[in-house]
Amino acid sequence: TPRYCTAICCKNSGGPNNKDRKLSFCPFPLHNKDRLEKWLKNMKRDSWIPSKYQFLCSDHFTPDSLDIGWGICSLKQTTIPTIFSLPEDYQLLEWGQ
Repeated sequence: TPRYCTAICCKNSGGPNNKDRKLSFCPFPLHNKDRLEKWLKNMKRDSWIPSKYQFLCSDHFTPDSLDIGWGICSLKQTTIPTIFSLPEDYQLLEWGQ
């Protein structure tokens, strides 16, 4: 099953057709409310609630926070995604709700 990154302005997806890049997809920390809130705040999607079938790609994490093997993303328990490239004038639209 292909996986898609849910970050705004990120077009990364994974699956059989995307073997050219070492890209991993990280599940949201749904069982850690404080950490989840930090993820969503950094993503500029504060009011959005991800499901267990949605992911962030490894491009949004610093290399030292990832432990990648076999395309599966293992994060340190304190890892927060910090790399997002939103346009300066980006206005959050209530999309996908």
